[in-house]
Amino acid sequence: MKIYSVHVPATSSAGPSDRVHFERQGFSWPAFLFGPFWLACRGFWRALALWCLIAALVGLAAGFRGLNGGTAAGLFLIIELYLGLQGAELADTALERSGWPLSDVAAGADRIEAERGFFSRRLREAPPAPSTRQVAASPSTPSSVIGLFPEAGG
Repeated sequence: MKIYSVHVPATSSAGPSDRVHFERQGFSWPAFLFGPFWLACRGFWRALALWCLIAALVGLAAGFRGLNGGTAAGLFLIIELYLGLQGAELADTALERSGWPLSDVAAGADRIEAERGFFSRRLREAPPAPSTRQVAASPSTPSSVIGLFPEAGG
């Protein structure tokens, strides 16, 4: 069972066919395996700049013989493990900052099942649409009352 956070734009109406973004929760293997490339592809520029700064500091420390190669590799492994564990949280935070707040949480065996469950729940909760049934017009007979107001002087 996979868990997805559901983000809906803040400026959207309450209709069930609005734009919706599903972000998978849990460990992010692409973030773990391809850390800086994953950050760049997702557009997480601040996190990428921080990653580059930390990588430069670890590289400088290893270059000046302050760290041996095994320790530097271990630090990079810890950084990548952190990205794998927090990748979904980075994506959720970026979505909320850009006007897509967390709306719901959906679960399913895959994304399609989670979407189906979310939209069926949302359709059940949506208020019924206003009726488009037309009222039959009453025969037009002269009357001293127009609407709710009688004629002047009458």
